[in-house]
Amino acid sequence: MLKRLASLGILVLILILSSKVMLAYNLNELEKEKFLLLVYNRYKFEVWAIAGAIFLLSLIIIILVFSIVKRREAEKKLKSSQKRLKLALWGTNQGLWDWNIKTDKIYINDQWANMLGYKTTELAGRFRYLQHLFHPDDIKRVKDAMDRHLAGKTSIYEVECRLYTKSKQWKWILTRGKVVSRDKDGQPIRMIGTHQDIDKRKQVEEEIRYLNCHDCLTGLYNRSGYQKKLSQLDNRNNLPLSIIMGDVNGLKIINDMFGHDKGDKLLEEIARILEKITRDQNDIVARWGGDEFGIILPNTNHQQANKIIARINEECAESKFSPLKPRIALGVATKKDFNQKLDDIINEAEGKMYQDKLNCKQHVECNMLKSLEQELLNKADEIGLKVARIKKLAIEFGPKLDLSVDQLKQLKLLVRFRDIGLLAIEDEILDKNKEDLTPKEEKRVQEHPEIGYRLAKNFPDLTPIANSILFHHEYWDGSGYPQQLEGQEIPLLSRVLAILEVYEKVLNKDSASYKKVIKELKKRAGTQFDPKLVKIFIEMLTS
Repeated sequence: MLKRLASLGILVLILILSSKVMLAYNLNELEKEKFLLLVYNRYKFEVWAIAGAIFLLSLIIIILVFSIVKRREAEKKLKSSQKRLKLALWGTNQGLWDWNIKTDKIYINDQWANMLGYKTTELAGRFRYLQHLFHPDDIKRVKDAMDRHLAGKTSIYEVECRLYTKSKQWKWILTRGKVVSRDKDGQPIRMIGTHQDIDKRKQVEEEIRYLNCHDCLTGLYNRSGYQKKLSQLDNRNNLPLSIIMGDVNGLKIINDMFGHDKGDKLLEEIARILEKITRDQNDIVARWGGDEFGIILPNTNHQQANKIIARINEECAESKFSPLKPRIALGVATKKDFNQKLDDIINEAEGKMYQDKLNCKQHVECNMLKSLEQELLNKADEIGLKVARIKKLAIEFGPKLDLSVDQLKQLKLLVRFRDIGLLAIEDEILDKNKEDLTPKEEKRVQEHPEIGYRLAKNFPDLTPIANSILFHHEYWDGSGYPQQLEGQEIPLLSRVLAILEVYEKVLNKDSASYKKVIKELKKRAGTQFDPKLVKIFIEMLTS
């Protein structure tokens, strides 16, 4: 090689010297050509060798330049691709992991570590060191999925699992991966994958599952969840299996008087009582329907179930809920034989529940009325005295109007329950003086006759005076409320009560004399009061 280069050097030198010789001797053109031809013939092999070398050298240079350009373009594309991948992972909040299966070394990016609250430097670089992060209940499932993929049984490794965060919380992660290289024997060498935070999605899924089986208001199982639990518990191990069905008393009254918000509070109170009385997590309490509840009692005989019913009734009686204490009609049936159908047991329990409701109806209604009346009396100390005074006047005035025994009885009931609708009016409004009420508050107070009417329609004892309650604030001239009735359109008992109320108020609250009271009654006769009734009432007073 060195020889060849030396020859090339000599040839170049000869050519240079030949040129100088030609210039020195001032050769003519013909002589120059002969001289050059002589030189060429003498060194033609070396000339072609130089030309070939120059060509090859140029080709090598071109190839090297092209290769460098290509490599730089590839590096640029790789950097761009890596940047796009990094942005994509960052944008989707996905962590990246790259596992060398042979060495067990694993690379994780910042997102992988950050979604668990760590820095990458805090997590060991071996796959086996990260396994302690997996939830104990998920480890087997994760390992099985990984083993199947490493064995080539699945095209992709994918599993949802919980990982332990630095803040000592469990977080749901979706991990996906794929073996990207295997050795000649098919054994996995390298695996790459991603981690995605799916904790919020899992929470939503859990909420949906919960709502599918639970009542939104009480948090108890709903009908669907109740039936699923029944199916699960319907086996020989749980016999005897007792079913209690319950129906809330007074819910319609509460809804009519106080609105559905108060009715919901009653249902929540019933749910609280039922959950308190049940013994452990094996007892299932559910809201079966609108005002119906169900209880499943595994390994509970009929006698034990009846004791639970007694405790429920005791707890209801001790409840501080107002204005009505919670009451629930209950029935129980027990499955003793596995061959008995659950539907038959439920139907039997419901039948007993309705029988209990029917048997106690009058007693329950009576207690409800007493509770409502007591709640009304509790609104203000003077209400009881006022009722007593008006009731005494009614007993005196009734016979003067030739009222029948039933009418007189109804008048006394009306005196007691005329303002029962005030129970639904907010205390902060009732505590104000009439002149201090805003127009909105005054309108709210004027709703109490309609509320009282709706309540009265729920009680057979009050149904005869429902209209009298509704219209006891109507005026003779049609300027009253709620329907602006006038004259004889207003029920007789409502007209009578209007006179008695004003008389009692002016005489006792305003401390007026009899003469002033009579003067006030005469003044309002024909506008607020029935003039004929005023005349009879004044005659009664003066006599």
